[in-house]
Amino acid sequence: VMYLPGDWQIPQPNSSDESTLWPFQWLRQIAYYPHLNETWLGGAHTIISSDDPPAPLGPGTDFTCLLLNSGMMDWSPLELSDGRKIRFYTVMPIYAKERDFEVEHGIVPLLQRPNPPSSSPAVSTSRRCDWKLR
Repeated sequence: VMYLPGDWQIPQPNSSDESTLWPFQWLRQIAYYPHLNETWLGGAHTIISSDDPPAPLGPGTDFTCLLLNSGMMDWSPLELSDGRKIRFYTVMPIYAKERDFEVEHGIVPLLQRPNPPSSSPAVSTSRRCDWKLR
């Protein structure tokens, strides 16, 4: 699940405007990732980088990675009638230095920093990461 602001321009079918298309492209890539790599996404959180070294997720943004967090929705995981569980992740774009901080210090210290990725569930292209790694 990726929350976009209410004024986000929803691309029309066959649109090539990548400035508004990148969230949809990344959601599609995340959905296909387990199938293409014969693996799964699991745990309370995971971080996906755009590349190594990370590159912007799309034009007009400096975000380079995606934080997938399953702890932001009260109704996840969803248990099906046959006992299987479906875990929903909130997908939040983050900066490379936030990813590096999480690798060194963990997810809890990252989310406790000033202006963390989870400060609002909606994508904010104006959210800045102006703190130094410690």
